Amino acid sequence: MCVKPYVITGRGNYFYEDTLYWLEKKNVPYREVVTMERESMTSFDFNEYMKHKISSYVELKVDYAMDDDVRVINSLSEYGIKGVVVKDNFEEAFWMLVDEE
Repeated sequence: MCVKPYVITGRGNYFYEDTLYWLEKKNVPYREVVTMERESMTSFDFNEYMKHKISSYVELKVDYAMDDDVRVINSLSEYGIKGVVVKDNFEEAFWMLVDEE
């Protein structure tokens, strides 16, 4: 059985199609892609980013998270969500997590 995780990203919704393309190109299974409500790269707000990440993980009842931002992982731990910081290779870390049986 293949685990299909949520992909929760700080990327704005303007990157939604690019994100889907990359996931499909790499044959990465996913349940849903959740992006931020941002119209451009210049509209980034750190507080909104953190709110989006935390609320998405909590609302979707995610058990485990991978993120490149230690602040997200630390905040998620306050909600009982385990996680790991991935800095270099998300693709490799993702495939280590996904069960391909």
